[in-house]
Amino acid sequence: MKLKYKLPLILFVAFAVIISATFSISLRNEARLYRDSQYDMGQAMAIAGSKSVKSFLDININYLLAVEKAVIATTGLNEKEKEQVLGQILMAFSDKPAITNVYVVFERGAYFSAARTDSGQYFSIDAFHPESGGGIELFFDPTFEISEDDDWYFMPKKTQRVYLTEPYEYTYPDEKRARKMITLASPLYVNEEFIGAVGIDMELSMLYKSVFEELRDTATGGYAILVSHEGVLAVHPRNDMLMTEIGRDMEEDDLKGLLGAISGGEYYRIKNVTDAGTTLMSYVPMQPAGIEEPWSLGWSVSLDALQNEAKRAQRQSIMMAVSCTVAWGVFLLIFMSAVFGNITRTVDTLKKMTVGDGDLTIRLAERGRDEFGQMARGLNGLIDKLHATVKRTQEDSKKLLSTSAGLMDLSHGLSESAEVTLDRSGSAAQESGDANGDVQEIATEAERVSASAVELSATANEMGVSMDAMVQTVKGMNDGFTKMTGEARQSKSIADEAIAEVADAIKVISALGASAKEIGQFTDVIMGIAKKTNLLAINATVEAARAGEAGKGFAVVAGEVKQLANQSASNANDITSRIESIQTGAANAVDVINKISATMSRISRSANSIAQSIERETKTSDELANSVTHTNAGAKQVMLAISGIAASAQNSAKSAGDAAHGTEIVSGSIHEINENAGRVNEYSMELKGSAESLKAMAEHLDSIVSKFKT
Repeated sequence: MKLKYKLPLILFVAFAVIISATFSISLRNEARLYRDSQYDMGQAMAIAGSKSVKSFLDININYLLAVEKAVIATTGLNEKEKEQVLGQILMAFSDKPAITNVYVVFERGAYFSAARTDSGQYFSIDAFHPESGGGIELFFDPTFEISEDDDWYFMPKKTQRVYLTEPYEYTYPDEKRARKMITLASPLYVNEEFIGAVGIDMELSMLYKSVFEELRDTATGGYAILVSHEGVLAVHPRNDMLMTEIGRDMEEDDLKGLLGAISGGEYYRIKNVTDAGTTLMSYVPMQPAGIEEPWSLGWSVSLDALQNEAKRAQRQSIMMAVSCTVAWGVFLLIFMSAVFGNITRTVDTLKKMTVGDGDLTIRLAERGRDEFGQMARGLNGLIDKLHATVKRTQEDSKKLLSTSAGLMDLSHGLSESAEVTLDRSGSAAQESGDANGDVQEIATEAERVSASAVELSATANEMGVSMDAMVQTVKGMNDGFTKMTGEARQSKSIADEAIAEVADAIKVISALGASAKEIGQFTDVIMGIAKKTNLLAINATVEAARAGEAGKGFAVVAGEVKQLANQSASNANDITSRIESIQTGAANAVDVINKISATMSRISRSANSIAQSIERETKTSDELANSVTHTNAGAKQVMLAISGIAASAQNSAKSAGDAAHGTEIVSGSIHEINENAGRVNEYSMELKGSAESLKAMAEHLDSIVSKFKT
């Protein structure tokens, strides 16, 4: 379901639920308050009715007091005058609403002459309304009889107060139908002596019509009732309910509480449930002035009638709620139509933008200055920025594509250069190993020369001893000469061998110098490769910076390549300096060996001279002493020369050892160069892979952004 249908439906349902709950609670509270208000209204109506009834009874009590005063005032009159005055007074008071009869009953002989009344009888005067109508009738009855149950007479006499009788039935003389009535009676006292009673009879049906009918509520059907002190219905709209005990349909506890409230003169309310329905009853005490026992006036209203009123109010509330709900629905339709019209147009425009590969030339319609107009302007601004960004991204992707292609070519060149460097460094390492072996051989030969020189020095010493012995004794001259001849020949042979070995050492060291020069050429090549690699790394770093986030990994690789190129250049410089040291040492070794060669030549020439001298001295003994002396001096010179040869041989051995150590350093550096070249080759391969990945990413980015229509 679309939002423009879903949101109004949700709002409508939420409003309906809220309004329903609100009205339900309101109606329930209203019903409760209405019921409570009916109790309060019933109490108010009962109070108002009790006041009306009390006022009515108070007026009649005043009538009774007026009759009492008239009796007192007429006690001095004669019989006829008494009858005439009392008859007129009773006739006047009986012509009042709800009054059936106004009477006076005297004790025998108390007011009228006793001769007129038989023993045990009473004299009565009645002014009553006959059932047949025709006006008020006045009766004088000197033979009136009273039974012991007639409380309308004996209760005032006993209590000396005004008395309101319980409802009763009475049939007047010459009438066939008994009337239901109550009597308001008051005692008559003359000179503080009870002489009789005055009373007013009120028929119950007439009392209802005269007083209670005006209290009826036609809207709710509420009506007032009068309940006697003993709980008997004295006034009720229904005649069949008159003189019945109240609460016959009540629960025992409720009835007990009601009767207690009535007899105690207290307020009481109750909900009475009967077969006819449920009624709400409110009772208030009613006690006219001078009456000892309180009565109660009740107000009764049907709960069904109240519910009808409540239902009518509920119907009105429901109609109002429905009207509000309908109005809310109409408002939602109008409002959502206006709101979602803009939203729908916005969604349709966005759909058009996203159809296909994306058209960034479409713009939203900017209508009005409300939030939707502001949203449209904001989205158009965002689309403009997106359009510019995509267009710039397209251009940058093409540049990145070309740059990545160039970087890929550079990575190929770097890889090839690294491979060449690796091959050449391998060759240099092999040649440096060979040179190291040659230098080791030079050192070995130099050590041999040194050993021979030491041996020659020992031989010269021995020769010196022999020459000294020849000077001492001529006898052993021939043997000495022979031995000297052998030693001289041996020295010449050793010198010749030393000269040959020195010549070989010169060749080896010369070859070492040439190899060092070749290694220097290789280091120049390595330096060139390192410089090119450094330039490539700088270019790769620049291109990686242009690539942004996508070139971060490539920038790391370029940094490593740059670091390796710098390290290779540093190692190449180190190798160059070491090679220069080797060349210098080799030159020095050549000079020393040349000196050794010259010395050995002199030794060889001296050995020839010694041999010739010995031969000459052997032939002639005359020249023996001179020859021996000359030979002794020559032997000393030979010894000195041989000592120089030994020292030179030792220096040559030391120089050869230094040369061997230098060649070892050169060999180690070349091996390190070889290893660095291997790592450069590996990094160049990684750079090549990164360049290929970057090119693929550039192609993918170009394929994405080229889809947008700008």
